Amino acid sequence: MNTEQQIEFLKRRLVDLQQYVNREIELIIDDIKRLERKEEDHKTQMSDFKLPGVCDDSWRDLPEVMRPTDIKQILGIGQQQAYELINSNQFHYVRVGRTILIPKKAFINWLEGNNKG
Repeated sequence: MNTEQQIEFLKRRLVDLQQYVNREIELIIDDIKRLERKEEDHKTQMSDFKLPGVCDDSWRDLPEVMRPTDIKQILGIGQQQAYELINSNQFHYVRVGRTILIPKKAFINWLEGNNKG
């Protein structure tokens, strides 16, 4: 292969490489847009989500100290799940003998993502 042929060969390789890179960039951009749409859809769905048994004004209706049955009703979960959640120590609770007491403030903070208790 003479020098001119080598130059032409390298130019073709460069053009091919540019086209390949451009296609990859377009695919990545498409993936990003798809993920952004998916995330936006998820945010929209979550903003419309309401917990079973809880409406906007009902926090004030909850007792200041709740029991596992209250947690069960608020979250719409079973008794075993309620106890597993409580025993996971994700929010503060007090055990008095066999009785479990959950401060409303601690539970609401946990539920809203503010683990301040």
